[in-house]
Amino acid sequence: MARRRKQNLARAHRDRGGAHPVGERTRPAQRRALRARFKWRSLAWICGGLAVAVAAVALLIASGINHQAPPLPIPTVAEGALVRGQPPADFTATTFDGHQLTLSSLKGRPVLVNFFASWCTQCAHELVFMEQSYERHQADGFVIVGVNGLETGDGVGFYHRLGLTFPAVYDPGDPGKISLAYNVTSSLPVSVFLDKTGRVDLIQLGALTPELLEQEIQKLS
Repeated sequence: MARRRKQNLARAHRDRGGAHPVGERTRPAQRRALRARFKWRSLAWICGGLAVAVAAVALLIASGINHQAPPLPIPTVAEGALVRGQPPADFTATTFDGHQLTLSSLKGRPVLVNFFASWCTQCAHELVFMEQSYERHQADGFVIVGVNGLETGDGVGFYHRLGLTFPAVYDPGDPGKISLAYNVTSSLPVSVFLDKTGRVDLIQLGALTPELLEQEIQKLS
């Protein structure tokens, strides 16, 4: 009887918990549920982060578009001939720093009109020593007017990277109105020196040299 009672108690114990208690049977399922919940939360965080990043990029792009500098007005050009001893075509244009410049208003001062573009390697070389000459002779009345024509890149950025300070205007088109009036339609650089009466003194096709530039400045001053 005692043995049977022990057997019955053991059987009852196995029925209540036995070799596979409820806690052990449900623990793997709980782990799987937790892992699934963690995966979904991670996915939600990733998606949310991507959405924020996309929105930030879109905002930056929109801000850049809204803050782009407005295009410069198209220059106005009067008729004229690029002939030595004659006044060249007069023009009015907006400089890179936003001021209006009319060529004829510089009469009474020696002027160099220089055509350049960012793709022109010779232009980059001569613009550097032109700037140096401009700084030396500016107090004497010497003026350089840069004309950014036949441009296919960033002429304004090119101008600032070289550290230029003399006024420069943009001549949009291929060629633009100013370039066409001065017969600058394919090759650069081109320099046109004007005397104090506003007449053409020298037309230089191709790069200047520092010596020629100084010679002309001394001659026209």
